[in-house]
Amino acid sequence: DPTNPRSIMKCYTPEQTPVLSELAKGFAVCDHYHCSVPSQTIPNRDFVHAATSTGHVNNNPVAQCDAKTIFNQIQEAIDGGRQDLSWGIFGNNDFASSKDKYGEFGDNHFSLTRLIMTQLHDAKFNNNFGTLTDFETKCKEGNLPSYSFLEPNYGGEGQNDQHPPTDIRAGEKLISDIYNMIKSSPVFDSTMFIITYDEHGRTYDHVAPPSGAKNPYEDGRAGQDGFLFNSFGVRVPCVVINPYIKKGLIARPDGYTPFDHSSIIKTVQNCFNLEGSLTERDKNAPDFSSLLELEYARKDDIPT
Repeated sequence: DPTNPRSIMKCYTPEQTPVLSELAKGFAVCDHYHCSVPSQTIPNRDFVHAATSTGHVNNNPVAQCDAKTIFNQIQEAIDGGRQDLSWGIFGNNDFASSKDKYGEFGDNHFSLTRLIMTQLHDAKFNNNFGTLTDFETKCKEGNLPSYSFLEPNYGGEGQNDQHPPTDIRAGEKLISDIYNMIKSSPVFDSTMFIITYDEHGRTYDHVAPPSGAKNPYEDGRAGQDGFLFNSFGVRVPCVVINPYIKKGLIARPDGYTPFDHSSIIKTVQNCFNLEGSLTERDKNAPDFSSLLELEYARKDDIPT
């Protein structure tokens, strides 16, 4: 009922979201993290991977992005001799139809990331895609890629992406499963686990999207519908987990620029000393290193 304000004003209690709430209280929650575009799913996912949507503002009429991704940037460093680097994308989505063919990998699976980012279509990247079982194996081995991107299931019986109006409990279990995989890994102390959402699902927030976003293009050109990419989108949840983060941290960037999806890219670039930036957006984005405030990794108060 679109006339019922409860549809967008209601929220879940901590008791109804015990996993995400406990992790937020046990590590860091960002209250100044915004999606990159005040719009839909695909452009925001483009920004997570490429710090640009190449001018696209809505899911339609174009759902694919031909920009260079953070994965390509890592691969270029590998091809240039950086043997310490690797990357992987993991998810359990079943391959549904021929329209998903560019995202196909492995045994009847597909990745939305691969589907929408055309520079990942090359068959030479097939081994960089796997299931969450593959990710769990790498956790047990202490052999995680330098940067991993994990995808929920976007539909079907196993849907666990917490997309309105689905039951969010399956997503709570997914977050719990992944957290426990990482926590039990020998590389837990050196792994930063970021939980966030592409956009807000049309739910309400009292904080207005801030202006001052950096246009990805140096010449500041306008994109679809004349949008200049000079405004961030609404806030989305972002919980950051690592034992060098103090318990109960309310995390905000050091400057006036809020965290957005390109902050993930900036963090990866800074962590692994990658050369250059993808666009003006990630070039100017704050990273998450300021959250790592502790001298020693916490041992005794890690959420179970």
